[in-house]
Amino acid sequence: MNRIGLIALSCVAFGVFTSAAPGPDATATYKGFISDRQCGTAVDSECNKKCFEQGGTPVLVVDGNGAILDIANPEKVTSMPGAHVVITGKMDSARKLVVVEATLLK
Repeated sequence: MNRIGLIALSCVAFGVFTSAAPGPDATATYKGFISDRQCGTAVDSECNKKCFEQGGTPVLVVDGNGAILDIANPEKVTSMPGAHVVITGKMDSARKLVVVEATLLK
């Protein structure tokens, strides 16, 4: 009887821990600067603005580690060249892009 109870408790605990883990499509918050693909981590609002006007690809330069994340829906951020922002969105792992849901100037 004790073994059955222990097994049942283990299964319940395993289910709770695995269901609490965020899935690949979980919404997350990303903080950083809006730049363009060409400038990358060398964020310069005037240069970023010119690049956007010429069709440059916007990216997010993440605070802290300097990682560069591509943005799936650039129309959400092209009006904020060089801005420090907080983005709420989902990571599209297959395409390695952030799908922006909301943006807040920091």
